[in-house]
Amino acid sequence: MKSTIDWVRWFHETPGLMAPEDALFLHGLALIAISGHPGRGAAELGTLHGKSAIAIGAACDICNVSLACVDSWSYEDAEEKIAVRNIAQAGLSHCVNIVTGHITTVGLNWKGGPLAFIFHDGCHQKPSIINDTDSWWGWIEPGGIMAFHDVWKAETNEGVIDRMAHYEAEYLGRVGVTAAYRKVK
Repeated sequence: MKSTIDWVRWFHETPGLMAPEDALFLHGLALIAISGHPGRGAAELGTLHGKSAIAIGAACDICNVSLACVDSWSYEDAEEKIAVRNIAQAGLSHCVNIVTGHITTVGLNWKGGPLAFIFHDGCHQKPSIINDTDSWWGWIEPGGIMAFHDVWKAETNEGVIDRMAHYEAEYLGRVGVTAAYRKVK
């Protein structure tokens, strides 16, 4: 089994807005979801500089699957270059793929097959959360996990609760500002 020491070090050295406890929660959730669905990877919806991608990507690396990082970067976007550099420095380029496009559109046209884990850290407005979740929920295997960042924001929390109730998802818990739900059916 691969060590988690390196990803933790790179996580701490990478600038970004995610707290360490959220990253450890994400890493554990991804390990649980992916190990329960062999061969199924993960998607991160909203990547910015790749800080959370390091935590999730390390779990994917351990399980020998890939992580698709979806964000609306434009060609030659400085933010995308920073994310690519940070992921490479963490030694995860072999299992983390950058996908440029609008989160909802990519979800509606996803060609990567079923997923075990999805992390949403895209637009936090309720309509975006609803559209993003609706376009990706069908790609999660039953028993898979979807986590959301910044649930402390009222509009984000309202959107997440609305969609997870709609899908009758099982609430798994919250650490810091990250909440997680399991797909039941």
